[in-house]
Amino acid sequence: MAAPVPPVRQGDEKKRPTEYLRLTISAPKKQESFLGGGSFVGGSFSLDGAGAALGSFMGGSFSLKSPSAKIGVGGGGRPIHDTRGGGRKIRPLRKRDLEAMTKIPDPEIRRGVCVAEVMKNAGSIFKNNPNSLEEEDKAKLFDRSENVESIDAFVSHCWGSSGVHKWLALLIEEAGLVALLASFCSPLVVYLAQVAWPDVLPNLPFRDAFAPLFRVNQLWSPWEFVSCLIAIVMAFKLTTNWITRKFYFLDCLCIHQTDIKRKIEGIQHLGGFVAMSKAIYIMWDDLYFTRLWCVYEIAVFKAIKPKAPVRIIPLRLSMAIVILVVFLCCGAAAYVALFPVLAPFGIATFMLAAFGCSALALFGGALVGHDYAATKQRMVTQLLKFDIQSAECFSPDDRMEIFRKVEALFHAVKLPGHTSGLDAFNEVVRNKLGTQMLENLEQQRALIPYRFVAIGSMPFVGFFFFGVSWFRDASLYTQVVFFFYMSSFVVSAFPVTLALCMELGSRLPEAMDEDGNAMPLKTMLWDHWRSYAKISILGASLFILVWTSFAFVGAVGIANVKDGTVLGLNRSDSIWVSIICCFPVHVLAYWVFWPRKEAIERTRQMSLLQQSSATLSERSESGEDGEDEEDEEDEEDKEDKEDEEAPRARSKTSSFIHQPEIGEDGEDEEALGPGPTPAPSANYVWFPRDGLT
Repeated sequence: MAAPVPPVRQGDEKKRPTEYLRLTISAPKKQESFLGGGSFVGGSFSLDGAGAALGSFMGGSFSLKSPSAKIGVGGGGRPIHDTRGGGRKIRPLRKRDLEAMTKIPDPEIRRGVCVAEVMKNAGSIFKNNPNSLEEEDKAKLFDRSENVESIDAFVSHCWGSSGVHKWLALLIEEAGLVALLASFCSPLVVYLAQVAWPDVLPNLPFRDAFAPLFRVNQLWSPWEFVSCLIAIVMAFKLTTNWITRKFYFLDCLCIHQTDIKRKIEGIQHLGGFVAMSKAIYIMWDDLYFTRLWCVYEIAVFKAIKPKAPVRIIPLRLSMAIVILVVFLCCGAAAYVALFPVLAPFGIATFMLAAFGCSALALFGGALVGHDYAATKQRMVTQLLKFDIQSAECFSPDDRMEIFRKVEALFHAVKLPGHTSGLDAFNEVVRNKLGTQMLENLEQQRALIPYRFVAIGSMPFVGFFFFGVSWFRDASLYTQVVFFFYMSSFVVSAFPVTLALCMELGSRLPEAMDEDGNAMPLKTMLWDHWRSYAKISILGASLFILVWTSFAFVGAVGIANVKDGTVLGLNRSDSIWVSIICCFPVHVLAYWVFWPRKEAIERTRQMSLLQQSSATLSERSESGEDGEDEEDEEDEEDKEDKEDEEAPRARSKTSSFIHQPEIGEDGEDEEALGPGPTPAPSANYVWFPRDGLT
């Protein structure tokens, strides 16, 4: 196919260093290679399936290793512009630059840092931006990393985020399940030790805690609960100290901060570090997707390893878990401490103490629901509205360089309605990354997945063994019934009640400040504590006054009937009563926490609906301002059309060679004499002539 080239008059070569060839290429289905060809003044060329170009020119010949010597322009031959950076044109990236960008770094700069080093001193490395340190302290950072062959996780984070939140997030990520296991094993050992050797630890005996309904022998043993708390703290501390063979990439430790040459090399090989990583940890908060360097790290990882795991860790979720641990620990500790004081006064004080301590624990659930629901909604909205050109970067040159690289990485991604690599990357983040995030956080009816509720409820594991230890000297029926009750309490009943309080808390007015940012937890607590208290009282009423009254007091009362029956039930029936009372809460927990695929699409549709409503309200409030914006957009569209027409007009006036026209049947039709250059279409790609030669 003929391709128009403006003639170059003698002496004008230096004035016009860049000219364009028009190529026709096609990609057969299920193949990634391109086929095609073209011609120009005095010569012709062809492209084979391997991407090589062969041709002749003025009696000679030439060959190219790849037709994509320069890539990074949009479909239809139109250059990509930075719409948020003053409209600067994004210059194409050379193929060799693309390969260098994703090349594995040389051994001397191939660095990683073990988890134990990152978590040292309560994650102090996250608390201070390296740029704020003295030169001597900066130089010491690089020495904390070491040469590695592979990286287990690339930690992608924003330095504007809270360092404490990042440390807590990684702490829960690496040691959360270990701490949960320790919270079970430690009190279990203490309980079994007291069963085997009753006098090994001091206990206080009681008998009238449930008077006048019934009397049963009880033992107050706080040691199981205390050992649980100690085990949790030690698990978090020791686990992170012992993880020395798992390596992170953390920018401030793995890239030299004082040696300029090595620092530049490290930054240039950032894509290579991503290529070495098995997974990527996205430390998300409201700032993350507004920082262009963070977005670039995701782009490189998704381009090089599209199927590798992407772990999105909302920083506010880590705070939510910490809040649950603190409030549940306070509630359980208050009950353990008050029990020997209130037990002699009978069943009324027992129920009152249980109600108050449960309300205190559920207060934290309402606070978490109010805070985290808004956080999760902002995260979903950011993903669905993501646009890389909206991200910010301190240096305009860095901004354009990152755009060039992302454009090159995603240029080959073919998505309907998207003509550039930047658009393709936007779609990958909105769909694939958004779906992964929803699969992690939104597959259940509850606000937070069960695994995080379980980690947040670790203090109640110790409370479970504290309760089981009550009846070590009681009858077998009493022990079996109470075991069923406490197991249902920890595994299903309390998590369901906690999920209810979080759901009610999420329906409170969104906690945002005047600038639209997330409100600090201290301010939320001060402004909405009455609402949280009402929700916690409702939850405690359902949990203690309704379910506990039947599953615990009623079943244990039947198990301690000595003569006769209660409502026609004898002691042996207490086990069936306990099972009947506990089984429904397990079914309810399954319904609340079991993953559901349809929940993902429901959340996506709700978020899109909220975006549409917000957009309509903004337009209705803008009034005349909206009309002015439309006029400005029309002017911009007009300028873009003029930019498109410029090369066509130049080709029309300067070209005197034979030009084809595209017929309706897709075949070339001969045109008599010089004709207008066909408009760029999807099967045309513009390559700078300098890049080909």
